[in-house]
Amino acid sequence: MSSDTTVYTDSYGEVSEAQWRLYRECNVSPSDHDMLVEVYGGGPIGRDQIMAAVREFTRDGMYREFDMVRDARRKGRI
Repeated sequence: MSSDTTVYTDSYGEVSEAQWRLYRECNVSPSDHDMLVEVYGGGPIGRDQIMAAVREFTRDGMYREFDMVRDARRKGRI
């Protein structure tokens, strides 16, 4: 579980500093963030799962929401 401090951003609301850095590196949009929270939930455990998903579904520096949604449907998350 992440013990990173949280920050408030206008685009994403309250996220961890590590999550915010990862979002910027992987070009995660605010709507991508909303979908990730819907699938993985909030709080520290949700943040850790979201960060793992962003890392897993990023190709060539771009986060691929389509691939995450397809995988989540296959696993019965949505």
